Amino acid sequence: MRHQPAVGSRRRALGGDGRGGLARVAGGEPKQVARWPAGGMVNMWQRRDGGFLVSAGRSTYVIGIDGEGRIAGRHRIEALQGMRINNVVEAANGGTWFVGDQGVLRLAGDEVVERWSTQEGLSSRFARALYEDAAAGTLWVGTYGGGLNRIENGQVRQYDSGNGLFDDTVSCILADDRGRLWLGGNRGVTLLPSPQTADVEIESVGYAASDGLVPAEMNGGTSSPCHRDTQGRLWFALVEGFGVIDPADVREVRAALLRPHIEHAAAAGRELDIVGSTLTLEPFTRNLEIRYTAINLSRPQETRFRFRLSGVDGDWMEAGQNRSVLYPSIPWGKHEFEVQARIAGGQWSPVPASLQIVHPQPWYQRPWIWTLAMLLGLLVLVGSTRLDGSGAAPGRPGSQRP
Repeated sequence: MRHQPAVGSRRRALGGDGRGGLARVAGGEPKQVARWPAGGMVNMWQRRDGGFLVSAGRSTYVIGIDGEGRIAGRHRIEALQGMRINNVVEAANGGTWFVGDQGVLRLAGDEVVERWSTQEGLSSRFARALYEDAAAGTLWVGTYGGGLNRIENGQVRQYDSGNGLFDDTVSCILADDRGRLWLGGNRGVTLLPSPQTADVEIESVGYAASDGLVPAEMNGGTSSPCHRDTQGRLWFALVEGFGVIDPADVREVRAALLRPHIEHAAAAGRELDIVGSTLTLEPFTRNLEIRYTAINLSRPQETRFRFRLSGVDGDWMEAGQNRSVLYPSIPWGKHEFEVQARIAGGQWSPVPASLQIVHPQPWYQRPWIWTLAMLLGLLVLVGSTRLDGSGAAPGRPGSQRP
């Protein structure tokens, strides 16, 4: 499947523009051959059988091109009416995948035979990219803001910045000869070194401005911004210019593992002493602040953290780039504070930094003290009742003299 521009017979290039027009280029001169009244971006793809698909606004057409590059026929696909198409991919099981703002649909002829949207588990209905790994039986769907979806055996698994993905916007997906996937999005280019082994989390490596991709952003709301040429090089259309990556030059790449450290603890602005890995608080300590960090000299802005405190946080709490946490109050007893770090898209540090926190309860607030006090109070009450009942027995009523 070719994206715009497509090449028709006699090597005439055909392409859409951003004003609802379709033009052919012959002899270096463009000439408009069709226009859609709705205007907007016109995208064009050429199928394996030589036919052409054109999306204009929220309509998609099958068109015929004659030997002179002129429109010879036009047929609207009714099943796609109202859907804005971003990409078209030939399906391994026959038919064609259409990717757009209603998810992804596979059509055989004009009939929808398979659909993936939010109702089927897709992370977002705004689909932008699709890659089908026929050998593995896996379908990868990139979305705007919803990250990446892996569809396998009828099940959808979602990946975003919360479980390893470098960028939550995936506007295009390309595969190299080593089975790695390359994604283009708003933050730059994302490499998935081993997508086949992804489970709950996925490993990814990001390439952005610090790697020479300036500007790193690429847009894909109307068509795919990336392309693989005949030499295997990957081209990415940035908001200004192009970025080119030759996967052959990118050997084994893994995101570095970061080692977190706990730097400081304070309560109400007063610094506290950490002895070894233990912090002992005074009773009724309030506003406990814990600061942590991780050394990442190459990409400090991409360092991410998460933490948890036993007895307070039920699970890991995402902290993003924040390097401190404030607890207004700490329950009595012993607790463990843990923090992990990673590079955006990388794996969490396998060994978290930990701090044992002891918050001793005052003796007069311990449960056994309250139990003893209640027993003593009960004994006093019983004793006073018996004393009141131990007086003289009531006498018989006497007779009164006149």
